[in-house]
Amino acid sequence: MPDGSTKRGGEAVAQVLRTLGNTKWLAWTFGISILGFRPFQTMLNGAYAILPIAWIAKWAKAVSRKTRHLGVKPHFTSRPAKASMAGASRS
Repeated sequence: MPDGSTKRGGEAVAQVLRTLGNTKWLAWTFGISILGFRPFQTMLNGAYAILPIAWIAKWAKAVSRKTRHLGVKPHFTSRPAKASMAGASRS
């Protein structure tokens, strides 16, 4: 911020939306307060907390899928094997 302060989570998003011309209409939703509770800002903060967990789960799934199949199914066939297969199919 110009005054040297920093904002986190929903506060930062609201500030960016206020600054951008085309999204000012959406920024007011982050300022709604019900008995001191800001529901939209809390939902956004929750999403920021869940997102890294989802990324880690997706990465772990991809890694486990790759290692599981490495020994089972080769990704290439050697040239001598291709030649012998071609010769066997001709006879």
